[in-house]
This record gives sequence, structure tokens and C-alpha cells, in this order.
Amino acid sequence: MKVYYLSITSFSDVDMGVLHHLPAHWELVYGVVIQKRNANYTLEELSQYCHAHGITLDAYQMPYNLKDPRCLLIFLKLIARIRSYQPDVLYMVTFDNIYLSKCSLLLNPANTLVALHDVEFHSNTRFMRILQLSRAITMHHFRHFQVFSREQQTTFERLYPTKQVSLIPLPLKDFGTGSGAQTKDSGKIRFLFFGNILPYKGLDLFLQALHTVSEHKELPTFEAVIAGRADAWESEYEPLIHKKELVQKHIRFIGNEEVAGLFLSAHYVVLPYRDATQSGPLKIAFQYNIPVIASDIASFREEITDGRDGYLFKAGDLQDLTNTLMQVLTNHRRDYERLRQAQADYVAATYSAERLRESFVTLFNTIA
Repeated sequence: MKVYYLSITSFSDVDMGVLHHLPAHWELVYGVVIQKRNANYTLEELSQYCHAHGITLDAYQMPYNLKDPRCLLIFLKLIARIRSYQPDVLYMVTFDNIYLSKCSLLLNPANTLVALHDVEFHSNTRFMRILQLSRAITMHHFRHFQVFSREQQTTFERLYPTKQVSLIPLPLKDFGTGSGAQTKDSGKIRFLFFGNILPYKGLDLFLQALHTVSEHKELPTFEAVIAGRADAWESEYEPLIHKKELVQKHIRFIGNEEVAGLFLSAHYVVLPYRDATQSGPLKIAFQYNIPVIASDIASFREEITDGRDGYLFKAGDLQDLTNTLMQVLTNHRRDYERLRQAQADYVAATYSAERLRESFVTLFNTIA
């Protein structure tokens, strides 16, 4: 089978959890758009991955910002390139670019599968009207779609009842062994907030809760690590840090070589999201067996059982997050290894290379 897999580096961490698990006898091309700014992977990193796994790389290094109209010509060339391959299946990870959406009208909807990371856009998303127009073009033209969670599948079926949708969960994300990781034996319980810092992710709630918890001197010593890019750090988040010694800050792009170390040095990953469709940091935490403290939105309830393999608190509820953090600290010595074992059991039963491969083979065979 000939498969062309089209994506953008924003999702390459997901793609790299899928591509090398597909059947080795398939003729597989990884077409990837590399943004001019804020690309999550370099051409060299992508080339190394594809070379190691026998995948043909078809990369498009963008000389312009993706909102620049000149991108239209580049995307037309990309579409022509895809058509020249004559793939049995085109797998297209949508990133809702208006120029690519218009160019994609030249593609055959019968053998194209569109992957949606977000069926509905996050709250407070910038350039919402343009994104919605791009999505409308995609939804009108194509027939076959894939989502990554049961909650997203339910939402899709409600919004687009005439379209075909399949569910394949977001894969685990492996960033290597983290040779530079800090030790967990520092005498402090370490919480990690990781990823691009956006309003819907609720970091403001976490920082406020940390301050309240720090006033309880009877609790074990702890610290938080905040790692990711932020556009409004100094105005919106820095003022919420009242005790500088409690927070390690890495407010910048986090290189792929740094990710494993950050997770392996943490005791807990904290995901205080106000809303979300799924979470990349959750799948990294699963990869490295780090228990998760998360809000009780639907996508997290699918993956975390409160008190068994992680902790859930009421989304947007500062007091409940504060109480949960205090509970975690109080019971850490007693419960930590039990939480890790329960999480490991869940991951082993839910995620496997064989299961992932079978899901994609079945899905692609229905479209080819």
C-alpha cells in the first residue's frame, strides 16, 4: 500500500508515535510542513527519524509566516507533489490553514483521511474566524475523519452526523532516556507543568494553588517546574509567583532533547486545563510512568481514575485543586508507588505498538 502522511511539525511528536509502527512493507511518505517560526522539529531531526525507520521524507521548509498569502503557491506545489505520488491513502493531519484548506479542494476525498486533533477549537483561540472558515472548507470537501478520544468522537458525531469518523487514541510520546535528568531524590516532591502556556491550560490556577499550599508548613517540602513558551508571562503569570524559591522556570521553547529529563525528574505532572480535547503532556507522562493531577474534563476522565492511577479535581475550581495538591503531598509516601503501578497497568492494557498498527491497517484498508 502507498500512503502519503501529511502533517506539520506542531504534531510531529504524535506522528513519530505512529509512523514507524505502520507495516514495513508499505510505501510510506512523510510530508511535513516546517514552520518559519516555532517549528517543534528541525529538518535534521525529521531526516534522522525517517532515515532510521526507512520512511521517505517530503519536507516543506516554509520561508514565510503561515498567514502570508505567498504560502498559497507553496501549498499548491505540495498538493501537486501528493498527486504525483498517486497514494492509495492520503492521511492528512489538519492544522486549519486557510491556504492549505483551499488547495486541498484539489485532492480526492474518496481516499483521503483527515485527522482532527480538535473537533471544536479551544476557548480564546486567536484568529478564530479564519480557523473556522478553514475548517468549514475541510468538512465540506472530505468524507473520512479520525479523532483521538471518545469525547471527541461523540462531539464529532453530534456536529457532523453525515460524515464518517473513526477513533484511534493519541499514541504515547517517547523522547528518549533523559540522560540529563535531575534526580527525584532531592528531598522535594516535584510537580511539573509542561507545554505551551495558553489561557485554557489553567496555569494561573496552579500557581495560585501552590501559594496557598505553601502556607501549610506541616506538609512535605515541594517545588514546581514550569516549562514552555508563553506570550504573556511577565504580565499574567509572574505576578502569581509569591515565593520564587518554589518555582523553577523554563519559559522558552523546550528542545526535544530536554523533554525526557523534565518528566523523569518530576514526581507528578499537573494538567489544570479549563478545557481540552486531548493532551500531549498526558501521553508523555504515560510514557515515563509519572502520575498525573488533572482537571475532571471529559478527555482526562477517559484516561485517569481518581485516586487509583492519578488525581482529578473540579475543572476551574481553585479550592478543589488546592485541596487535591494538599492530599497528594500528605499521602505521597504511602501512595506514590501504588499510583505508578496502577498507571503502568493501564498503559500496558491500553497502548501497544501492535494495537496501534492494527487500528491503522484496518482503517486504511477501508479507504484504499
